Formats: sequence, structure tokens, C-alpha cells
Amino acid sequence: MKKNIIHVIKEHYDEILGGIFLSLVVVLVIVNVIMRYVFSRTISWGEEATTIAFVWCVFLGSAACFRRKRHIGIDIIVERLPLFLRRVARVLADLCVLVMTAYIFYLSIIFCSHSFVKTTAIIGLPYIFINSSLAIAFFLMLIHITKFLWQDIRILVRREV
Repeated sequence: MKKNIIHVIKEHYDEILGGIFLSLVVVLVIVNVIMRYVFSRTISWGEEATTIAFVWCVFLGSAACFRRKRHIGIDIIVERLPLFLRRVARVLADLCVLVMTAYIFYLSIIFCSHSFVKTTAIIGLPYIFINSSLAIAFFLMLIHITKFLWQDIRILVRREV
């Protein structure tokens, strides 16, 4: 039982954390709406916390979608190629995505390095806690695209089905 739970957490950590942040967004919005219309008051930090949770949800969800290859892709031309050229095209596409992901990860690190000083208006949380979601998501995507590239190269070299 313990092994199964640990396996699920290892396999779906990004989806679990994204789900937690999404749940937090939903709860905070509902509570703030009830507070506003029933008690004529709002939680002062509610909107800020909702925005922070939403940012984390979006970037973790993006990394999870990337891992499952659920992002939109247009492969109508690639699918019409002969098998060998299709495999070559996948490797080339993986290389392009790897370069772009690495570059965006690099830029996100620079972006995060400038966010230690600035804090949020109400909670007073340093922006590094918000902006690091970008760096973490692109780091995860970098790991995933490296794995995809490796798999596609192995298929190309071995000519596997």
C-alpha cells in the first residue's frame, strides 16, 4: 500500500501539486464571494493568494501536460512522411523544443534572480515564491523533452516500430 502511494506521488507530483493549487483557488474564490455577499466584507489577502495559487496551478499544469504530450501540435505534414523521415522530423522537433525550453528556463532563472527584493502588496511574500513557478515548470519540461529526445533517437537509430 505504501509503495503504491509513493509510486503515485512520484508519477503524478506535478498534477497533485497543480490540483492542490487549483483547489485552493476554488476555495478562496468561493469563500471571498460568500464573505462579500453575505457579510459585506472580503478577505483582504484573498485575491492576492488566489492569484499566486493560480499562477502555480497554470505552470505546474503546463509541465504536466507537456509530460503527457497533451499540448497542441500540428503534425499533419509529418504524419504524411515515410516512416524514417517521420522519425527524423520528430528528433528535429525535439531538438528545437529542447533548445527553446532551455532558453526559456535560462530566462526564467534571470527573471527569478531579480525578484528577491520585491514583495507582494498585502501578504508581503517575496515575488521569488511566485516567479519560481516559471523556473520550476520549465525545468520539469526540460527534463521531459530530454527524455522524449532520447526515446526518439533510440527509435531512429534502432529503427524500432
